[in-house]
Amino acid sequence: MANRNRGEVGFTVGERSLTLHFGANAIAEAETLLDKGIGELLLGLGDKSAVRIGTLRALLWAALRRRHADIDLLKAGDLIDEAGAVAAGVAISEAITAALPALPAPEDGAEREPNPPGPGASTGDGSTAISSRQASTGRRSGR
Repeated sequence: MANRNRGEVGFTVGERSLTLHFGANAIAEAETLLDKGIGELLLGLGDKSAVRIGTLRALLWAALRRRHADIDLLKAGDLIDEAGAVAAGVAISEAITAALPALPAPEDGAEREPNPPGPGASTGDGSTAISSRQASTGRRSGR
């Protein structure tokens, strides 16, 4: 039985109950097979007119591997044939959402500062960091 709190989603095809899970291994398998990063795969799923069956099949196969190692790529394609591409796409989307929930928006509507800070971020005025004091003395380190 699928445990949504663990990022698992149930998918029923005919009389067979399956569990989809997009953990790090499943995502890595899909990325490797499709030669695309997870961000690119997610963008591709968002554009319904551009979704490829090969992408759905690879994602379904990767999500099934943890609980259903007996299902290979061809069997994943057969499951899509039996369930329908739309039902398979919905299950894949639900499993991705369960595994990678979106960060909540700030309550005040303001954008969040990146964490960790991006390049060029400083420690602020009056820093007491050693590197800050060394830079102000004009001396190089090691001397």
